[in-house]
Amino acid sequence: MTVTLQDAKKVIMMSTANQAYLEQPLQDQRPSIQDPTPSSRKRNRIRDDRWPPCTKYDAVYYFKDKPAEKYKATIWEANDLGGLVIKTEMAMPEGKGGGGPIVTELKEVKVNAANPSMFEVPANYKKVDNMMELMGGMEKMKDMMKQKKK
Repeated sequence: MTVTLQDAKKVIMMSTANQAYLEQPLQDQRPSIQDPTPSSRKRNRIRDDRWPPCTKYDAVYYFKDKPAEKYKATIWEANDLGGLVIKTEMAMPEGKGGGGPIVTELKEVKVNAANPSMFEVPANYKKVDNMMELMGGMEKMKDMMKQKKK
């Protein structure tokens, strides 16, 4: 599980299997619909009859200090959830490593159901220094690679 804390400018990755977590600074990799620093431009409003009823937009995102680096996206805003973005499909700009769109989708939206403790690291989790430790160490990584090859 990954928790992004925009205000604290950090990302916390947790491994339930290893009861461990890794904190890293939030990287400015690509603009996000939730991040207030990029500029965006919506166009081509299209009604989408999914549940919840949505308005679908084509959009372009870019950082104000890098206007030539544009990220094209399609976003879906839930009409009955105050315009909450429930899905985004973003294409990486040329030279930024394509490989298909990055899709983010909210599946089970429950209004007022979040508890702040859901975003905290459990007390019994051990803080680790790198991704290798988070995954359980070198031996566990070798085992995972063997399983993947099968």
